[in-house]
Amino acid sequence: MGMHSITIAKIAALAGVTKAAASYALNGRKDQLSSKTYERIMAIARQHDYQPNALVRAIQNKRTHVIGVLVNSLRISFFSELVAVIEKTVEERGYQVLIGQTYSRHERVEKQISLFRQQRVDGVLVTPNPVPAYYARLRAAGLPLVFVSQAVQGVDIPAVISDDVLGAKLAVKHLIEMGHRRIAAFAWAARFRESVPDRYLDGYLEALREAAIPVDRALIEEDSAAEPKQVRTALRKIMKRTAFTALFAQNDLVAMAAIEELKTAGKRVPQDVAVVGYANLAEGAHFTPRLTSVDQKVEEMGRMAAMTLIGQIEHPEQACPIVRSIEPALIIRESCGFRMKQGFDRKIARKREFRG
Repeated sequence: MGMHSITIAKIAALAGVTKAAASYALNGRKDQLSSKTYERIMAIARQHDYQPNALVRAIQNKRTHVIGVLVNSLRISFFSELVAVIEKTVEERGYQVLIGQTYSRHERVEKQISLFRQQRVDGVLVTPNPVPAYYARLRAAGLPLVFVSQAVQGVDIPAVISDDVLGAKLAVKHLIEMGHRRIAAFAWAARFRESVPDRYLDGYLEALREAAIPVDRALIEEDSAAEPKQVRTALRKIMKRTAFTALFAQNDLVAMAAIEELKTAGKRVPQDVAVVGYANLAEGAHFTPRLTSVDQKVEEMGRMAAMTLIGQIEHPEQACPIVRSIEPALIIRESCGFRMKQGFDRKIARKREFRG
């Protein structure tokens, strides 16, 4: 028979069971049936190439078992790895994913989420742009929503993030342990800080305070961004203002662009300037020099975010922590000079007592 000629009623008749029993089997509810009955029903369904009508099932169940996943760009390994983990996690729970990319533009966020809602997704995982009012409207409309990798202040929406204060602190403490006192840093663009605290800068400042190193604001570029051209401009501003022997960048792409600019300026990395990045991107591990970076535990983050969203979808009445934080680790490679000094790579994870 063709795929359109078999119905649940016909499968039930062929299997000698009730229509309800056939429906249980075809909807994966094995717990309602004996294993023998379940297998008999499924064998007949496979024999006749039964294809469920997803639209009808969605109307009946009020769910599509599809979630939207919205990330910055799949060209960046962090986001492609994050999506892969999310997809695997939700598929194990019977969900599928629709994927969108924002390229850090809020209009893309709105467009993609609008498309997701037209497709009747059950919920959305998003690496957000910091626009609290927009997400508050989505929350009020009843859309299950979870932020991943970054939280937004001012909205009651769960977020699964890496502990970036601790991560930045690990990076800067390591540079201090290597003997550096003049450590430059990039800050988040000022226009974002009202809704997204600069946790990287907080960790940087905490590490300096704990080492009793005075904060020199000339070492901090207050309005940097992630585009290579803007990073290079920001770094040139710091170099004009003051001297430094180390640099902490809030992500690996920024760190790599900064290293290129340092080379252009005749500086050797790490001999003249040590550099530490953030996110432990695959790109940084193959850069020259290989990049020391903070690992945000993308697998753990993706699994936790996916399960948090499924929990919201399936149990909306249950309270959910607003922020779930994952402990990062420092991956030490050549760009900070440690390999030259010690002769091997190593990974550092700090205990909770190091948190600020």
